[in-house]
Amino acid sequence: MIIYNDYEPKTIKLRAITPKGKEIFVNAFLSPSEEEIIVDNEYNSKSVKYQFSTHIRCQMCGKLCDKHQTYYKDSIHICYECNKVLNYNNYLKLPVKKLEFPLFINDKIIFEKEDLEDYI
Repeated sequence: MIIYNDYEPKTIKLRAITPKGKEIFVNAFLSPSEEEIIVDNEYNSKSVKYQFSTHIRCQMCGKLCDKHQTYYKDSIHICYECNKVLNYNNYLKLPVKKLEFPLFINDKIIFEKEDLEDYI
């Protein structure tokens, strides 16, 4: 088990020689099993950490979760339960609006409360 929060990928430098004989150095990341190398082109250490990790610790409650069962919101990883609480709290923050007529629902215009009760 490799935990995302605790894992830091190993960085290595690769030496390569171009067809014209020029020596260049390339940064790369080494997998935890040391069987794979990812060249650092569009990757950064966070994406490499996520690729090789199996679990992520929720940054709200601290619960250890499978990485595919977490949500990434506001730059933090959270578990399913914390996501439900966060969504509910955001729902409670929504403003309450007074019911006004006419209402437009699915291309239908409702003019009175009785029409709304019939529609529901």
